Amino acid sequence: MDTTLPIEVAPQFARAAGFRHRVIITAAAWNATVAWSDLDTEQTGALQDEVGREMDVLTMAAAAVRAAERAGQRGVLDAPFTVRRIPRGVPYLGDDDEDGAYEALTVVGMYVIVGGTPTTVTISLDDE
Repeated sequence: MDTTLPIEVAPQFARAAGFRHRVIITAAAWNATVAWSDLDTEQTGALQDEVGREMDVLTMAAAAVRAAERAGQRGVLDAPFTVRRIPRGVPYLGDDDEDGAYEALTVVGMYVIVGGTPTTVTISLDDE
């Protein structure tokens, strides 16, 4: 996969998250929040996969769009949101907050932009 081009989300995943239009995720956002391999699982000990991580990002983006619409945004819509994710290459301690496992989770700032012709949903990091 080219690591500089945006990734188009499979239509069935976009629909499952509530999007009716084409959804793309920038390469930087994909690499920071979605990308996961068997090697990542071995290095971190966390049972993750790209489909689950992608759906996490899509679900949070869809919630941000709905909140922006409720707040009255119309036309080209842009909305910030965050995703908590297990970083690649950092050992993960499990799901029990008492042992500090959640300290390994990282909050990633993101944006979702809906607009253009044809309408496209673009998901990016907040500093892109």
